[in-house]
Amino acid sequence: MKQAKLQQSLEQVQPRRYMRGRLYLILAILLTSTIPYSSAQISKGELVLNLSCISDDECFLSTTTIGEELISGQVQQASPLQPKTIAIEFPLDGIQSHIAQLPQFVELIEIDLRMQGDLVGLSRPALSVTLVLGPATLSHDFQERGVNDPQVNEPYRVEDVELDKSFGNLIWPDDSSRLQISFEIDHPGTWELRLRGVSSVELEIPWSDDPQSRNVDEPSSDSDPSVTEFDAVHAGALVESDRDCWIFDIERHEIMTVIVEWEEVPSELVQPHSTPEIRDADGRQITKPDSVTKDEDGEVVVTNRWRGVGEGEHTLCIGGVPGAFQPYRWRGILSFEGSGPSTPVEFSGDAKYPTGLGAIETNSKMQDFSAIGGWLMFASLALLIATGFEIFMLPTRKWIRGFVLYPAMITVLMSGLIHPMWVWADEVQRDDEMDITQLIDSRLSQLWDVSHPGIPEQTRAEHMGATLGLFSGDYLRLRLEIDGATQLPDGRWQLHIPAMEGIELDRVIFSKIAQEGATSTEQGLLDDHIVNFILTAARSLVLDLMLLEAILVVDEFPESNVVHIEWKMEGTRQAGSISSPAWSTKPDFVTSSDWTRLQTGLFPNRIAITLCDCELDLLEVEIDPPSDLNSNDIPPETGVKPASGPVPEHKYVLAAGAIACLYVVISERKRRKLAESSLPESIWY
Repeated sequence: MKQAKLQQSLEQVQPRRYMRGRLYLILAILLTSTIPYSSAQISKGELVLNLSCISDDECFLSTTTIGEELISGQVQQASPLQPKTIAIEFPLDGIQSHIAQLPQFVELIEIDLRMQGDLVGLSRPALSVTLVLGPATLSHDFQERGVNDPQVNEPYRVEDVELDKSFGNLIWPDDSSRLQISFEIDHPGTWELRLRGVSSVELEIPWSDDPQSRNVDEPSSDSDPSVTEFDAVHAGALVESDRDCWIFDIERHEIMTVIVEWEEVPSELVQPHSTPEIRDADGRQITKPDSVTKDEDGEVVVTNRWRGVGEGEHTLCIGGVPGAFQPYRWRGILSFEGSGPSTPVEFSGDAKYPTGLGAIETNSKMQDFSAIGGWLMFASLALLIATGFEIFMLPTRKWIRGFVLYPAMITVLMSGLIHPMWVWADEVQRDDEMDITQLIDSRLSQLWDVSHPGIPEQTRAEHMGATLGLFSGDYLRLRLEIDGATQLPDGRWQLHIPAMEGIELDRVIFSKIAQEGATSTEQGLLDDHIVNFILTAARSLVLDLMLLEAILVVDEFPESNVVHIEWKMEGTRQAGSISSPAWSTKPDFVTSSDWTRLQTGLFPNRIAITLCDCELDLLEVEIDPPSDLNSNDIPPETGVKPASGPVPEHKYVLAAGAIACLYVVISERKRRKLAESSLPESIWY
């Protein structure tokens, strides 16, 4: 009986043990799978790459705080003559799948590395850091902090370190990234590298995209087009030399419109925005549409309109080029004449630069400028002649001549004659200076050269973003004529340049095209070079003129109607969009913070450039100006120097000299008359 009960108990326990064993196995798998681990990705937004290690010899960069609190090592044999070098590499955790535009600066590098010496106590050894993000690199050296250094308890920290992007501005899928640190130990002790969020790298990625997830239109090609409805919205992406095709039926219509919207991408990735190829059922290509291209803050919308396209089956194809990537949307519209805007005649364009766009709004009235006139020199000369006649024809007291009259005459000579002539000489345009017309022409020539389809988009973007077309190390020497100034709330004066009033952007741009001898394609359309040039030039000129207007500020109301600008340029953070940068160079005497403040206050809320490639080539510029630009946004030093002479406040100095001369002449005449009336003969010394 007992044997039977024992057997029954064993039969009940064994399943329980089996179930318990399965439960332990499942828990072990779950615990293993839930160990904090992340796959880092260089992608858009604020990115914090934490230095992480799951063991002393397995480290990586992670976007989460995982792994060990610290790693350490003990050095027993080290001296200044035989230091020991420690190197640790942190590869990016995971595989890069995005295309990302790299920033110009790494915002923060913070590393908590310390050395506890056996005899000397806490110190921080000299540390070398190398960051590799695809083609871009950064190297920075931290100085050693000894025991008595007041910052020995603080981690190494540096902000705004510039990336070297000489070999590329983009990180591509499968590109590698890593951080390398190395340091030397020259005395025995224990080093510690603190992790889990204490040591990290912070950067702001301006743009990224996953080409595989955006390329939703595949498979599609000339031989296998996707079947669709013409009026549907089609989304996709051209990845390198992709060729996307669709086949659809066209019903009865008078106007066939295809609108292609290209998303903003970095300039290096821009696909050619060529006219879509449309073929009928017999394979014949439909040509010569009216084309309107609108570039609004980097997003390009191309509207193509055809007339006389037959009904039936048609195929539309869009093709890309190697090394480029750009998402898009397109849709078709069939319409009849009179159903809405559809002809170039209905295209209303205004391409004049709106004067005052970059000026600060103020309630002060503009004070007209009155140049130094010839009458001032004539009056000064007459005064000197009259005073000289008095000196030589009639005797005066010696001390009056030596201490009052001669200094007064020299004052009148300097402030009334030499000073105006000096100012006039300073107003002459120097050999190395340009005026506003020459500056615009030089800028257009530069943009024309870099708008060729064969020029890398990164090169075009760099020239487009350079302030006034000037790169680091270049000099700007400019002569401008003014006709008035407006006083700002901070007491400075903003100058008004008449040559900038109503500049017709379309006229100067199309004149440049004609000067270069450019022609249209066989279908009567503007080629890609001309389209790129027009859109780039219009945007760049608007931003250049806005900046020039804003920075024409001086401390005192000028005495001359001519000002000179002389800047040496250096690189800085850019403004604008990722594909259309602006103001990426600045005068070297303006601080980075002052320039950033100017960029923020001045950059337009919206800027749209529209080109109608029609029977008449038309250009339209739409600008929503900044609303909060104020005098505090203008740098304290602008480098704008009005033509001037050697005598400061020369009018007041001239007035003082003239009063002194007249006083001497009048007082001496009275003295002589008084003496003549009291004595028969007088002798003056």
